Amino acid sequence: MTTQVFYKAVLTALDEIKTIDEASRSYLDTIRATFVTYQDDLETLISNSNTLVANSNRNTTRLTSIANDLEVIQESVNTLLSRILFGYYHASGRLTGSGGVRQTPGYLGGVIANTNGVADAVLTVYDNITPSGKILYRVTVAGLDNQGGIFFGSLPIRFEIGCARTITGAGATGYIYYR
Repeated sequence: MTTQVFYKAVLTALDEIKTIDEASRSYLDTIRATFVTYQDDLETLISNSNTLVANSNRNTTRLTSIANDLEVIQESVNTLLSRILFGYYHASGRLTGSGGVRQTPGYLGGVIANTNGVADAVLTVYDNITPSGKILYRVTVAGLDNQGGIFFGSLPIRFEIGCARTITGAGATGYIYYR
């Protein structure tokens, strides 16, 4: 799965996710813990199946198929886990230029920057109500990459004053996830 396909899937999934006001935090924490455990188990199974493939001349095709199936399952678990974690955050909507995102303290959960396919995009997030002062995070995406960013998972970045951004680059847009 390419990074671009992953981010498009996350953005699509975000539209379907209930906010924390609509779902129980403890229920989501239980689901998240379960999927983290599943992910660890899947990584062990993939590692073991890869070892078996390397040590066995017989059943190589079957073991390779099992390893591939496990990797697909792991990607699905990662996608679902991301959906659950992103459910805690609000999405800014499509942003361009400079300006405020939130005027009260909170947490930065992730950022995504989009390019026009040619020019680089730079998205900078500040701990302020205007785009100046302390930089919380900056992401630069090469023009040909089209899209990039980061999700901080269960370790978001705290902002004390507010959240503001600048987005530079011809045709550049971005999304900020916060709570």
